[in-house]
Amino acid sequence: MDVLKGAVIHSLDKKAHVSSASIRWARKVLNPADDMVLKLAEQLADLVGKDGNSVLWGQFQRASRQGDFPGAVSGLIDPSDSTTLMGLSKVTMVELRDQAKVKPGATGGHIFFGHFESRGTEYLLVAMIKQKGAITLTRDMRPTAIKEIDMSKLHQAARINLVRYQEHLAAEAAAAAAKAEAEDSTALALSSEAAADVSPQAPETEAVENASEDTGSGAAMDGSIEKSYLCFVNRKGREEVADYFIDALGCQKGTSSSQMTTGLLRSLREFVRSKSAIASAQTEIKQGVVDYMQSLPEENGVVRLDEVVQAAKSKVAPQLHAEFDDLKSFLNSEAHGIQDEFVLSRTALKAHVRINAKKSNWGLWFETSAVGIANSELLYNVDRKTLTLTSLPPGAIESIEQTLRARGQM
Repeated sequence: MDVLKGAVIHSLDKKAHVSSASIRWARKVLNPADDMVLKLAEQLADLVGKDGNSVLWGQFQRASRQGDFPGAVSGLIDPSDSTTLMGLSKVTMVELRDQAKVKPGATGGHIFFGHFESRGTEYLLVAMIKQKGAITLTRDMRPTAIKEIDMSKLHQAARINLVRYQEHLAAEAAAAAAKAEAEDSTALALSSEAAADVSPQAPETEAVENASEDTGSGAAMDGSIEKSYLCFVNRKGREEVADYFIDALGCQKGTSSSQMTTGLLRSLREFVRSKSAIASAQTEIKQGVVDYMQSLPEENGVVRLDEVVQAAKSKVAPQLHAEFDDLKSFLNSEAHGIQDEFVLSRTALKAHVRINAKKSNWGLWFETSAVGIANSELLYNVDRKTLTLTSLPPGAIESIEQTLRARGQM
């Protein structure tokens, strides 16, 4: 965290298995230059992605129960809107209180709201801390003593990348405008064609509609994971608390299992290539992870990053295992957005499964994604049942040509 722009703390009073809940309000926002406030903000911001918690990437709900929090966030980043951090925090506290009442196992805590900047990007952090032991507050909810906060003191947190969210809102607005324009064009075309008794045809309009639907859905280009602007942090084993917190903020877990599966293998390749000690084992390491994923149950198999790390380690010598110490945090980072656990997409995995071809004097293996009938590295001729290699490695070319020259065939 480089700059703390604003902070405020309220407290939610709620006991487990009790349906009542109340709020203790702060009278004013905290001084962002106060040492205790800065210390608390830095500790909470640093907890995102640490061991002992899982990071889930998502977005605000479009339907069902969205609540008032997403609108308050939009107001906070809109220069023409009067929403303040204090106003946003009050809206959020009401949502948290109402959701806590209907969750029997939910308990209260101090709720920290922080607006900060890190590496040129602005974030909003909402974090719930247990009331006992973590921090000491004055009557006006100002921290006076802070212990080292660990995951046992953190109930739940949500962090919004305000830059990405602003881009998301702009893209949605552009998509809505394009769709409206397309619908107007279609209506005008249909009206004109009806008058002329001509069958309606509007391929260009249909293309615009399809493009706007893709943009609005947040679908990723080239199959990559969409850049989700929202992440949830929760301590393992606190799913009920996580659900109540997520519901109160109007969030939903995002990114399809297909994108997660493909994104994990793509990010794994990037990680391995960045490590000179293991880069040469890239193919074997990926195959180890693919084999692990294939071993999961056919229906709703769950990929776990801890197990991915172990599968990758199994393909290198023990003295190289330390190279994978930061693999989990790399995959689960904001840059890559791979969730701690997700349901495997076997459809996406098929593109990375090997096909083996072997005869007595030669052998060949390749991933299914490499073969096709056109524009592929391996071209299959359906009529002749032959396979053509279009992009041989330089070393293979040199060896083949040396052999043919030795035979006098070149």
